[in-house]
Amino acid sequence: MFLKNTMIAYPVLLMTSIKKSFEALGKMIGKTGKTICRWLKPAHEYYETLLKLSIKEFATKKELILIFDETLIRKIYSRLMEGTGSFYDTQLFRRIMAYKLLVAMLTDGSQSLPLAATLLFSKELVPNSKETKYEWIHNIILKIKSLFPTTRIIVAADGAFASKDFLLWCTKNNISAEVRM
Repeated sequence: MFLKNTMIAYPVLLMTSIKKSFEALGKMIGKTGKTICRWLKPAHEYYETLLKLSIKEFATKKELILIFDETLIRKIYSRLMEGTGSFYDTQLFRRIMAYKLLVAMLTDGSQSLPLAATLLFSKELVPNSKETKYEWIHNIILKIKSLFPTTRIIVAADGAFASKDFLLWCTKNNISAEVRM
């Protein structure tokens, strides 16, 4: 019965399945992979639902932590895959072909809710992107700050965000930040 709500069905299938292809997910419930694919809604609809859920869940909290992280999804043979680019891997100490994913999550220390995610493209793919990584982060921080006006928001991020410009922006906008340096 829960499968009638597609906002829940796809994430539940992803969490309960070992194999993550549309065909494998469809086999679990006796549907085709194309049916599962059609169930997907645009990402912004999921993000809007998660934001509404976080507002209800964290409405009475005095302090929230807004976490940002970026990760590489390595694609060794991806020269022809749309969206992959050459990125520097800090663990391998060299450039690799990969997707670069930027994620935002809100937590009170015991519960966490993802808020948004975006793919970052390398400069050789998108030399003049319409929104930079920091503009995306600034927009999310300001949105969360406006939704929780009486709550102290602390931004937590890894070393990829430890830039002088970002820290100055946080200071200027009265935002607490903890970044690894």
